Amino acid sequence: MPLSSLTQRYQESQAIHVELSRLAHHYKVSTPVVLRQIYDLGKIDRTRFWQTNQYELKRVIKYINSGEGNFTKSLVARVGRRFGLALVANTLEGHTTYSVALRLLDVKKYQPFKRSRITWRKNTTVNHNKCGRTYSH
Repeated sequence: MPLSSLTQRYQESQAIHVELSRLAHHYKVSTPVVLRQIYDLGKIDRTRFWQTNQYELKRVIKYINSGEGNFTKSLVARVGRRFGLALVANTLEGHTTYSVALRLLDVKKYQPFKRSRITWRKNTTVNHNKCGRTYSH
């Protein structure tokens, strides 16, 4: 997260929690990371930093422990869309075995692989096999 960009994007007039969520989403980092950068820039004082930091850490830990989240979206974010597309296409064409694909994606079962395929290839047509049949998702 470039500090010069953060300096331009940070809006002091907004509530700190609103601003943390907005900037975390923009930079694709956690809210505690954004908070620390804002503190390092001198935009908030030490007391406010520690109070907000305690609140954000509790919120993040509560979210992690809740078991919520989208496995498929996090899989795409973890391995990358480009690699995921290439691997899924290669597997469906028969060039890569499912066991190798699942190991590369760090997935234990076929079902998450099947769901992730839909996420990577929304509204596209792809040749799934060597005999030339084409299927739409």
